[in-house]
Amino acid sequence: MASVIQSVIKNLRELELSDNILKGSLCSLLSVVLSSPKLEKLRLNRNPGAAEISKVLVTALVSNLCYLRELELSYTNFGDSEMEIISTGLMSETCMLQVLSLSHNKLTEKGCETLASALSSDTWHLRELDLSYNDLQDAGVMALCCALKTSHCDLETIRLSFCKVRGDGCASLASAMRSDHCSIKDLDLSFNHLTDQGVQLLSEIQRDSRCSLEKLKYD
Repeated sequence: MASVIQSVIKNLRELELSDNILKGSLCSLLSVVLSSPKLEKLRLNRNPGAAEISKVLVTALVSNLCYLRELELSYTNFGDSEMEIISTGLMSETCMLQVLSLSHNKLTEKGCETLASALSSDTWHLRELDLSYNDLQDAGVMALCCALKTSHCDLETIRLSFCKVRGDGCASLASAMRSDHCSIKDLDLSFNHLTDQGVQLLSEIQRDSRCSLEKLKYD
């Protein structure tokens, strides 16, 4: 597989290596793949060994040879410790990542605090973030909201389905949306424990022409 990819690496734009198809050879192949000058989309869903994968990704992201724009790491048991590892790469001046999916994982409030720190850095280019099906709860969402208020955060889409968000999380999001620097246009809060008051706060912001929010989902 590595030799095949090396033969087409100059033209490789999108690659999916999900479902553990390479087993123990994944990380060694990634080192080759991530040096592709045109690779923009990489899907690594349902692979074990999130810590080792994160270390390989960091090495690539801090180099000036990686042009990755979209990364999927869903269903990988990616947790707070992995977020600590990969955040170094995400805050690198050479990192050009715009879309990051970490759904169906094991992130908690601690991981959100690490992510919020990265989102607040002036080197971050992320536009779309999917954290659905993680145990974030209100505390995790409140940590993310601190980043949404900063001038360096350019997030436009954030997905938080099945994250156990309640009233306090809604209130914190509403406060962030009313800040001058928040650029969120698409917010997914479906399948959470939202209160009527929380939904009302966010719905009012969606109707407010001074705020950027255009799409709101809270089934």
